[in-house]
Amino acid sequence: MLKKTTAVLSAVVVATALTNQKAYAWKSPTHEYIALKAIELLKVDGYIDAYELYSKYEDTIASHTQKPDYKGDFDKGKGWHYYCVTDVHGNVQKASQSGYRMSGKNLLSPSRYCRTARTIFEDNYQSALTFYKAGDIEKAMQFVARCVHMIADIGCTPHTTNLTLTSVMNSKHKRYEYHTSSVFTRFEAKHGDADVYDMFMKDKLFGDCLNTLSDISANSYDTVVKAPEESLLDETIENAVCLAQQYVAGFLVRFYTDAINGKVNLLDGGRYYIRNVQTGKYLSVLMTRSGKAYNCHLANAKRVTQSLENCSAFICSINDDGSYIFTAENNRILSAKPYTVSEQKKLSFGFKAGETPNGFRLSDKLSSYNAVLCVEEDKLALKAYNPDELSHHWVFEKA
Repeated sequence: MLKKTTAVLSAVVVATALTNQKAYAWKSPTHEYIALKAIELLKVDGYIDAYELYSKYEDTIASHTQKPDYKGDFDKGKGWHYYCVTDVHGNVQKASQSGYRMSGKNLLSPSRYCRTARTIFEDNYQSALTFYKAGDIEKAMQFVARCVHMIADIGCTPHTTNLTLTSVMNSKHKRYEYHTSSVFTRFEAKHGDADVYDMFMKDKLFGDCLNTLSDISANSYDTVVKAPEESLLDETIENAVCLAQQYVAGFLVRFYTDAINGKVNLLDGGRYYIRNVQTGKYLSVLMTRSGKAYNCHLANAKRVTQSLENCSAFICSINDDGSYIFTAENNRILSAKPYTVSEQKKLSFGFKAGETPNGFRLSDKLSSYNAVLCVEEDKLALKAYNPDELSHHWVFEKA
């Protein structure tokens, strides 16, 4: 096992050097090292069934932990996966009422909760479960690896303290990551943490797990910013790399448990009514009077025996990129905006679906997932995500 892991890591380091790949936060080999060492911890800590599953897909997991940092990737690309406890000066920032921290954008911006490391994690977790339940284990492992990437970034101090690559502290971020790339293979957790395993098993939607990790990560702000020499970062980096391995191990056990026990909220091929949390109204797709376009809207549904009238039932299907298409009768596809019959064949429809404490967040593919489907003045709209707005959340009811 160790020989295989070493071989994978060596190949990755060589490939990274040859392509001059620039991946921010932890560099690509660090992400892969954390993932592979976490898989080893499962064996050490006695989670043999989970270990046997993941060890079969080590190459897939190793390669896909780096994908979110690729330019143009649907998970934003390099330098974007932030979940900020503090601002760039180390001042603690208040989380949302539902417990979400902010991205590395302007912390006063309306889009401050859009596409954080946590929301991307939530989206990828749902996709991984759907692929697993559909029998596509290889694809599920690709999205598990993307979740692993986000956990590791939340354990990386520059990514929880808003030391973005466009901030006044960008040099501190770069110093930290480049020094990490030269020392990370020295650091290996000898075993997992029982409390971390327990936390992942009890935390239904991972908010406590990810917030705890981000708090620990942010506590190293002063060291990362003020250490006069790179060597003085070693202890902080050791703690971060080992802790990331333990948190990833906890996550892997949790995903294995959910997957084996059949937990999945959205089935590929499942049929659902989709209800807005705030209004209680359901989504529907109708042909316009002209007969040339489709228009999605909200409807007051009426329950008749086991079904609902006056709203659409949608068939759920998952795309290769983990987004979902929801198709009503007569091949009418759910979209935030009206579209013509001819456009239906050209547009790239889809939503990322992440489960939150308030319901599902549906991030629109046509906005590069930067806007969510919501209700504004009783009409459908696309807005920057606010985790505290009930109108930004949806419930899936089996049809």
